[in-house]
Amino acid sequence: MSQAFSPGEKERIRLGRENCACIALRRATRSVTRRYDEILDPCGLRATQLVILLELAYHGSATLSRLADLLVMEKSTLSRNLKPLEARGLLAFQMGEGRHKLVHLTDAGVDKLRQAIPLWIEAQNEARARADDADWDTVLDTLDALARG
Repeated sequence: MSQAFSPGEKERIRLGRENCACIALRRATRSVTRRYDEILDPCGLRATQLVILLELAYHGSATLSRLADLLVMEKSTLSRNLKPLEARGLLAFQMGEGRHKLVHLTDAGVDKLRQAIPLWIEAQNEARARADDADWDTVLDTLDALARG
């Protein structure tokens, strides 16, 4: 049986919860990702997959390490996330210089991304509208600063 917290401890917990960037970001991330997934559903992509395809479209081929850095993601997690996209023929691997494996979009991946972009824009517009009167550039700059650590 766990010990009860004192009223002072409970108050510190309450204040911490209300002001915790991690809790607020995780709640927002789950909510926004859920909505993006709903909007992207007609093209058969999830938000987590779209982000990978967008990075590859923008940067071209990349090593797994470089792509993981761009996505602020562990390399092992990225490898797991790439497998379904590879199985669907949306991306492929090739050997680069030395022993570096490169990942790139296939023609099917480019086509899928073209299908997804209008839906992505719709999701973006909805997310922006949900921010009310907040300065969108400030929101994005703050999130980017937090992501960079």
